[in-house]
Amino acid sequence: MNNNKISNSQTLTLGFPHPPPPIGGPGTFQKLLSSNISRYGVRIVDSNYRWPDAVLVVSGTKRILWLWRCRKKGVRIVQRLDGINWRELLPPHNFKKRLIGRIRNQQLRFIRNYLVDAVIYQSKFIKDWWHRIYGQASCDEHIVCNGTKLDIMNRTKLHHNKKPVLLCVEGVVQPGTGAIDLIEVISKYLVPDELQKIIIVGHINADQKVRLQKHSGIDIRGKVKRELMPQIYREADIFLCLEINPPCPNSVIEAMASGLPIVGYDTGSLHELAPGITSELVKYNGDPWNLDLQCPKGIVKGLKLMINRLDKASNKARIHAETYFSEKVMTSKYADILFK
Repeated sequence: MNNNKISNSQTLTLGFPHPPPPIGGPGTFQKLLSSNISRYGVRIVDSNYRWPDAVLVVSGTKRILWLWRCRKKGVRIVQRLDGINWRELLPPHNFKKRLIGRIRNQQLRFIRNYLVDAVIYQSKFIKDWWHRIYGQASCDEHIVCNGTKLDIMNRTKLHHNKKPVLLCVEGVVQPGTGAIDLIEVISKYLVPDELQKIIIVGHINADQKVRLQKHSGIDIRGKVKRELMPQIYREADIFLCLEINPPCPNSVIEAMASGLPIVGYDTGSLHELAPGITSELVKYNGDPWNLDLQCPKGIVKGLKLMINRLDKASNKARIHAETYFSEKVMTSKYADILFK
């Protein structure tokens, strides 16, 4: 690590307002950063610790008073920003959910505008999005993509399938995206002739589960503990990202590190994370911000194209992850910003 302040000190403290959530990208990031930066003598503390040397807010927090007090004491505060809440503002969400979505956005905006010394956006897409809606921040702004454990997310135990296995992780069943319809179509046209099966990881409600279980080759795993995910990536060959306007999904980065090329709609940050041969991105016909329903033929075609060049795309995906998504590179960049 190049940060001299860290290298020369064993007493620095980094505070988080909350412990990492057990499931999901923000929790994965917080645990990964905490583990890596701790190796350099930085002690991780929570909001019960009065005045850490630096505070990292992962998105937002209700502990505004603690942040304000830290700021008054000269503690450096950095905010890591994801995308802006927008799905909650669309039909069919009711007034209560829309109101909660707007309140959360204003909370994120307040922290960004008044309480932090620097903002870290997870992708250029996110930075441009925040600038478009809320303008440029008055503090320092940076872009640092997420990283992953390249030694754990790997292809050393590659499961050689006669036919590729397709994997979908989290966000695949988001309401209003037509994701369930699309998975049904993929199963109908590609399983078992061109795909062995489809693995789905994430929350599936009872009605969705009943629908999907009517089709062959759909393996519903449900919610999976974080430590079990590397093996699931190794079971698969292609990663299907059906999130619309994805900010910077950890699952995409982990998939590429595991040698899985990406298929999905060309929205959000996907073209930043998985460029060129590492992906097959399908044009979104309509306005993704309105979640215009799509014809599934585009994704089916994209999957067929990826199957035909899978070996080369798999190798390139791993190389791309090694180049851009190393946990060590991510940690070094965060350390330089946190302990400036």
